[in-house]
Amino acid sequence: MKKIIEFIQHTMQSFKNSMDQYGEARIVFYESMSALSEQKIISFNKAYTKKHGAIL
Repeated sequence: MKKIIEFIQHTMQSFKNSMDQYGEARIVFYESMSALSEQKIISFNKAYTKKHGAIL
């Protein structure tokens, strides 16, 4: 019985660790995506300004 409980605790801890890593990876991914989006918006604004002579 003790072995089963230890196994379950170990499994739960491993799952928790992998979920923590997944969460961190997701945060890093979203941060990099938002940086890309910002660059895209800035370059789009510059291109629009050149084409239309408007200041955005």
